[in-house]
Amino acid sequence: MRLHLRGTCEKLGGLLRGLIEVAAKRAAAEADIIMPGYTHLQSAQPIRWGHWLLSHAWSWKRDAERLEQAAALILTLALALALALALTLTLTLTPALTLTLTKVEQAAARMNECPLGSGALAGNPFGIDREALSDSLGFARPVQNSIDAVSDRDFVAELSFWAAMLQVHPALTFYRSRSLSPTLNLALALTLTLPYPTCRCT
Repeated sequence: MRLHLRGTCEKLGGLLRGLIEVAAKRAAAEADIIMPGYTHLQSAQPIRWGHWLLSHAWSWKRDAERLEQAAALILTLALALALALALTLTLTLTPALTLTLTKVEQAAARMNECPLGSGALAGNPFGIDREALSDSLGFARPVQNSIDAVSDRDFVAELSFWAAMLQVHPALTFYRSRSLSPTLNLALALTLTLPYPTCRCT
């Protein structure tokens, strides 16, 4: 299944990259087309068609990154499992924990962009130095497209998905099930909920 899904990720990634290229070419070729911009379902500032089109291209770029990273993670897990089976070793939690940390780090990197200076949707007329503003707030960079900046909620969904997945890994779900003895459930619950010992140094 992992090999099949990895191949699916690669195919979808290729199609998505093609879609982004078409959007970029059309945005450049049709840069003079003006259209109404909308915010809160109300018509607002006039914007360029290319500006609107590229706002979708930036979100598709993030989608392409997630696909590529998913394919790489699937390959890593498959190789770890194959190695464990070849060496007749029990697969430890280390690869899974490492991949869990990798996913949240990737999500953090994608959300590390400053939206300030984007206005309601089409930028601002005040000559704000968005690079300096981004640096002063500790972001890696400003969001590149103002429409994408004010409409993007990928980072909320991505972190929520990561947190949900963290809670439903099969091993942890199994140990919370009724099929285990109440004593084992209680022991596990106490292990997971007791605070770590602290050291007071004088």
